[in-house]
Amino acid sequence: MKTVEEIYREMMDRFSQETGMEPNGTGEMAVRMYALAAQVYGLYEELAWTCRQCFPQTATGEELEKHGFLRGIARNPARQASGTLRFSVQEAVEEDLEIAQGTVCMTAGLVAFETTQAGVLPAGELSVDLPAQAVEPGPGGNVSAGTVRTMAVAPVGAVRRVVEFALTQMDAGEALPAQEAPAEEKAQPEPVKTEIRDIYEVFLDSVCLEDNLLSYLIDILKRGAKDEFQTLSHAAARTLLDMDEFLLWLGNKEAFAGPDERACAAIMDGCLNRLMQEGQRELAAALLSGDETTFKLFRTQAPELVHLPDATYEWYAQNYLDRYYPVRFILRMNGVVFPELTQKEE
Repeated sequence: MKTVEEIYREMMDRFSQETGMEPNGTGEMAVRMYALAAQVYGLYEELAWTCRQCFPQTATGEELEKHGFLRGIARNPARQASGTLRFSVQEAVEEDLEIAQGTVCMTAGLVAFETTQAGVLPAGELSVDLPAQAVEPGPGGNVSAGTVRTMAVAPVGAVRRVVEFALTQMDAGEALPAQEAPAEEKAQPEPVKTEIRDIYEVFLDSVCLEDNLLSYLIDILKRGAKDEFQTLSHAAARTLLDMDEFLLWLGNKEAFAGPDERACAAIMDGCLNRLMQEGQRELAAALLSGDETTFKLFRTQAPELVHLPDATYEWYAQNYLDRYYPVRFILRMNGVVFPELTQKEE
């Protein structure tokens, strides 16, 4: 097919032959000629496309489907890739673990699969196999065996999983200043539970299942890559989340909590901050992972806790571990900056 330049040159040559004039290459006539050549080129393209659609061997899209309709043939719909997912634990569980139908798992490239039937990992067993299929139909679901390795929605309490790798990657700079526990006499906002906070928790549960995903989240937040954050949130929680709103929520969780949670968050952030400043990273990692024995020993020696009779492990688990403060602490220590909550936002 002729290019725009070829059509333009032919038009200029024909004009010269017919009129005996040589148009100025930058004059008004030349500009008009080039604009006309571009329109003629578009007509050539349209004619070529129409010609291709006339034959089933070269037709595409809806035109190909029309050829099929004339012959009583329908296009096969895109199918979902299917296979088997193996759910496993490192240590045998003491009670049955239920795996719901529709449980979503992902590859490192965020290709999602879901189980097509419910299953149970029996007590004492290390793994169970369940049938699954790609969430999206088409060739995108054709992945290699062994590449679907991450659950998109974690079991309850998965956020307690040890993320010691994040502690070893932290900068050895100054620790964050400890926050003071809020005074009891101040007016406190009522605890708030909304759907958006629920989906943030689902998102964090999913990310914390895989070390690589948590590292990726840290990198995204530090770079301010909002599009990548939305891609990750859609794969992990099947929802497009706003990065700025997520940071505002996680960075100011105390504003939506009760007095016990606010006090616990301030005290434990102070304890962990002190440990990092003293270079006791292994101890901090054990506390962040939720190790009960470590906490009970720590509270008998920590000056922040030793005089607090209510500072039990249950208090720590309920108001800190289960409320995503460990993830926030790790993100902060890795250089993620959280915005402050304004009075209007409160």
